[in-house]
Amino acid sequence: MIKLKNMFLQFLLLVGTANGILYGAEIKLAEDANNKISVDSSSGALLIRNFNGIKPQKAPIRIGNDVFTPVQMEKKAPSLRWKVEKTAKDTVTLLTILDAKSAGIDLAGVEYRKTYTFNPAIPEITVKMEFRNITKGLRYAYWGTRNEYQLRQNVHEPIFVPASMGTFPVGSGLFLDFYSATSPWISAAVESWCAKLDPVTRRGLAFLPDWDTLSAFYSGAGKVAGFMIDNGYLAPGATKSVSFRIRPVKGFSAITTMNDQFAAVLSVSGKKEMTLAVLPYANGMLEGKVDIVDKDRKVIASKAVKMTLKNGNMATVKIPHPAQKNHGAAVFTGIMNGQKFATEQYVENGYRMQAVPATEFSPYFMRSVPAKKQRNNTIAAGSVKRQKKAVCFFGLYTDFNRFDKILNGWKIDIYSVSAPGMKSIPPASTLDEYSVMIMGNTLLSSMEVCLQRVASFVQNGGVLIVTGGPSAFGTGGYETNAILQALLPVAGKPFDLQPAAGKEKFDIGTLIKGIGISAGKEPAIYWYHRGLRLKKEAKVLWKSGSDPLLVKAAYGKGMVLCFTGSPLGDPQDGKMPYWDSPEYIKAMKQIVETTLREVQK
Repeated sequence: MIKLKNMFLQFLLLVGTANGILYGAEIKLAEDANNKISVDSSSGALLIRNFNGIKPQKAPIRIGNDVFTPVQMEKKAPSLRWKVEKTAKDTVTLLTILDAKSAGIDLAGVEYRKTYTFNPAIPEITVKMEFRNITKGLRYAYWGTRNEYQLRQNVHEPIFVPASMGTFPVGSGLFLDFYSATSPWISAAVESWCAKLDPVTRRGLAFLPDWDTLSAFYSGAGKVAGFMIDNGYLAPGATKSVSFRIRPVKGFSAITTMNDQFAAVLSVSGKKEMTLAVLPYANGMLEGKVDIVDKDRKVIASKAVKMTLKNGNMATVKIPHPAQKNHGAAVFTGIMNGQKFATEQYVENGYRMQAVPATEFSPYFMRSVPAKKQRNNTIAAGSVKRQKKAVCFFGLYTDFNRFDKILNGWKIDIYSVSAPGMKSIPPASTLDEYSVMIMGNTLLSSMEVCLQRVASFVQNGGVLIVTGGPSAFGTGGYETNAILQALLPVAGKPFDLQPAAGKEKFDIGTLIKGIGISAGKEPAIYWYHRGLRLKKEAKVLWKSGSDPLLVKAAYGKGMVLCFTGSPLGDPQDGKMPYWDSPEYIKAMKQIVETTLREVQK
């Protein structure tokens, strides 16, 4: 009887049934008056025709198309071959073995299991993704999910991502986008969610991925709501899993924040008034407040908020909002069912909310990204066979730092850094073949997609060299990134790249003194990052006056060297600029070789 039952199930999967509940390779996950959700076992995607009243006009919503590179996220997900491992009430589990063609060498031969679970009480769909390394080699779990759909055809449906200035529609289509549009890659998300909404029907879907593994959100032209996940190394026999949840959103044409308890939006409803709307996903009491702050973050208005909420029922409250000639923010904090929350929304001129403010006050409104849990990504001792190879992420002026001469005789692989993200960085599984990695004045917006891999490289015994410039350290916003905060021995501040001799003294240099530099042969520096904060473990190797110029510190099994100078300036003082100085090349070569010996002990 069991054998006959299994044969019948296989037959249904192949040819389908007439009643439409199971058709072709689809397996029902939920079907009732409010939900019609299935899993396409041939593609591994979730198909949504109705999710608590969220219905697409034509083609079903497809969620969970797996991608393994930024290029696949931006263009097209690869085809994977799945088999159904298990089905139960409200649950479907699929299984596949990844190959190099689809998933790259980082995950080739890895067993990938994906489980969809439907919870009608919230309602919510959970997608759990588990990787098990059944190979004998080292692998690396870096992948993403590409969700492309439209609820209504030929209508712009913005995607909202919580970035450091608040939550704004990515690619909003406004005429002001020339200064307000954000990159399609958002790596500095301060809250772990994104949402895609139809502003006319005021409906959409929200995604809540695992924060501690999240690498970057992606939004392509208002159609693709995806995110990349970096879960680190997979040793032979190791298993790692993460999950994300999908929830319906109703009643919103925009969204400010979301968490386990509720979704909410702060919107301007009058010249002197804002409205807070809350959609709860659980019953409970919400208590908190909304503060309106001015450009100096001084509270100019405040409203206590206390709401008795019922799952699925929208609640609203009016917030006084004094008219402002300049800029401010609405800060919403509180607690619901024991869970604290905090969010804020930048407001320009008292009414317009844009992604990048046309104001000098923006640093006051930058929220930093919360630190992720530190994962131990080190691998077994002796398993790394490093070579005389360096990988260089080539930004503006990188060539002036003379690494071709400092690493004379080495193989140097160069990858140009350009927004919105690096597409051709070596796979994480091969990065440990390199001994040195160079970040040459690299754009944070480009590097954020792969920074966890950079940190893993150093953690496993690599040497990272970071150089200064207009896209680096404080001027480049490095201190706003949680991974760089943990990785680098220095922290900068906005506009810290300044002339060495003082304001407007562009043609006068100061001498570099320190390890390996002979007296009387000191090279000159004309611009560098000033006012840097040093970590306790940082060791200063070079200085310009009393300012640190070359700083070193250990990270895991590896080491980080931060050269905070930049080849800028117009030398007119007769000194030898460092980029033309044999003494600089000799001293830096000595320090790099010494550092390599230290990490290879």
